[in-house]
Amino acid sequence: MTALVPSVLGALSIPGGALMSAPIVDKMGGELGFNKAQRLFLNIWYRHVIFLVYPLSPTILVASALAGTSVWSIALRTLPSFCAMVLMGYLLVLRGGKRGVEVEACGDLKELVSASSPLLLAVTLALMFQLYMSQLPRYLAVAAGASAGVLALLILKESDLGDLKAAVTCRLTLEVLATTIGIIFFREAFSASGASKCVAEFVGSRELDKGLLLASLPFAISYVMGNSLSGVAISYPILEGVGVGLREVVLMFTSAFLGYLSSPMHMCYVYTAEYLRVNMRDGYRYMLPATAAVLATAYLTYWWGP
Repeated sequence: MTALVPSVLGALSIPGGALMSAPIVDKMGGELGFNKAQRLFLNIWYRHVIFLVYPLSPTILVASALAGTSVWSIALRTLPSFCAMVLMGYLLVLRGGKRGVEVEACGDLKELVSASSPLLLAVTLALMFQLYMSQLPRYLAVAAGASAGVLALLILKESDLGDLKAAVTCRLTLEVLATTIGIIFFREAFSASGASKCVAEFVGSRELDKGLLLASLPFAISYVMGNSLSGVAISYPILEGVGVGLREVVLMFTSAFLGYLSSPMHMCYVYTAEYLRVNMRDGYRYMLPATAAVLATAYLTYWWGP
């Protein structure tokens, strides 16, 4: 449950969302004998693990649009990194928890299922549309699934159109929309200038490792900016000239995600550290080796994967 709760809540793409699961992880982690730094790591790590395979996350949607490929193709190829992420959390922290401790339940299972059902409905319908209505454009399949999920949420939570309007006009929605429009203009301008060809020629003349470049640039941008969407959006037009297909996009997406996850600019990291009253540096004792292991998995998957 210490890992499950932040993982389920991770499907809610809201800034600083890890603060929602922090009280639960703090309580359960304390009963299992985890120190503050370990609880900080667990909350951040498992809060975001779902983003590697979640087809409705903004970053994977943008990566899919830029590459002209299905979100499901990207999600499928990130499964090795997803599994590595789950495993590293267990090896570094979870396996050291106290045995035989009865952790008091934090909430009703029925309520958890009810709260997550609109998200599950949206993902399931989007997948079904793409599998059985192949003639339907993928963006319409995702839009249809998301619309059904929103409708289910309005019915289950007895919300009104005012709540829907607030969600549509909220800061996160507007930021993603503005970022997507900016990405399109930036990509077209960069391609038209011929700069991507210059990058490709530079890489070829210096015999640089293409995989390392595809991993390092998105990671660095996301780490500095604390935003995975920026890592993908900025690096894709720059690296497009070196030859970017599905394998390359998956590596770029995963690297950007890991840069964002481990960034000190990451609001979830900042808020959780403040809530737990622990220094952010203490969390890096676990964050750095875990991130390195998952990044290595993504790199190896790029070279030896299908």
